[in-house]
Amino acid sequence: MPDDAEAWHRSLRGLDDDARAADGRRFAELDREGQEALVEEVRTTDGDRWGMPAGRLFSLWMRYATTAFYSHPWAWNEVGFGG
Repeated sequence: MPDDAEAWHRSLRGLDDDARAADGRRFAELDREGQEALVEEVRTTDGDRWGMPAGRLFSLWMRYATTAFYSHPWAWNEVGFGG
């Protein structure tokens, strides 16, 4: 598995490539359902995706998403942290 920055770069490029192949648009231009379908493909893949272990790649995405979510004061309130 490459370092986080390279994994992000390769996976975002891969999502764009897959979106273009499926729908002719970039990943960011897809509707929510289209985006979810491509992310779900990564989550459920056994083996590699874009030359990286899919399970570890999805774990990387979740680690960053969780970090971003819990860095927001709204989330702090949800877990009872007053700041």
